[in-house]
Amino acid sequence: MQANSSVDRSLTQINTLLSGGNFEAKDIDVQDFSRIISKMPARHVKDNINAVVAKLFEVAASKMKDDADKAVLQGLKKYVNLVQDDLLQPKPRYLDAFFFPNEANITKLINYLGKAQKSMSICIFSLTNDKLANAVYDAHARGVKVRVISDDECMNQIGSDVKWLAGQGVPCRVDSNSQFHMHNKFVIIDDTFLITGSFNWTVQAGKSNQENLLVVDNPYYIEKYSTEFENLWKQFASNQVEGEAEEEAATKIQQAYRNKKGYQGGNQGGRKYN
Repeated sequence: MQANSSVDRSLTQINTLLSGGNFEAKDIDVQDFSRIISKMPARHVKDNINAVVAKLFEVAASKMKDDADKAVLQGLKKYVNLVQDDLLQPKPRYLDAFFFPNEANITKLINYLGKAQKSMSICIFSLTNDKLANAVYDAHARGVKVRVISDDECMNQIGSDVKWLAGQGVPCRVDSNSQFHMHNKFVIIDDTFLITGSFNWTVQAGKSNQENLLVVDNPYYIEKYSTEFENLWKQFASNQVEGEAEEEAATKIQQAYRNKKGYQGGNQGGRKYN
């Protein structure tokens, strides 16, 4: 109640300030108005912002005598309200959550990766799912600036696609301490939306593991994750991954199959780009 009363007092002050003149927004009036709203409690609450805007339109309407002008003002008020709703609390373009095991959600992730037009910054602990590796390559091939950060130990495991991507011209880096892990799992698309969660980009994670992914486009999280990616990219500058020769990759695939029949790691279904 006290907060509401304080907001009401602020609205009364605004009414008093602006009702006496002809609503010309002189510098002195604008400064006084700014002081009033800066002292208003809970001034960032949407309902209070709307109340201030409504008061402004109310005072402006009281200055008008022509009904046509008042109708225009009412129309303007509706548009302003829409702008307030969309800018103060924007409706997200990307808001999703999905879970594994669910192979259909691999396709869903691929579709999100396919939306990239300018940049794709990937930080992933393990990458052995060839379908996802191919989606990354597709982005690179169509001119998207793709960068990959992965774990040094995982990169050297049989079935990892990191060296293969590096061999296709995708810049890839890994962490520099074998005692610890680069355990992040996220991708930033076009600096517009973020995909993050427990999900590693492996066949097993999609077919067998309990995993999750979250898709958001909130600018706060985009900025935080982008900053972290850039920090890691600089930190691992000396660990640029060299491309894997095609013969070496083929040998590893064959050896993995012989040594581990029924292996559920990477290379299931083969690579599209060999």
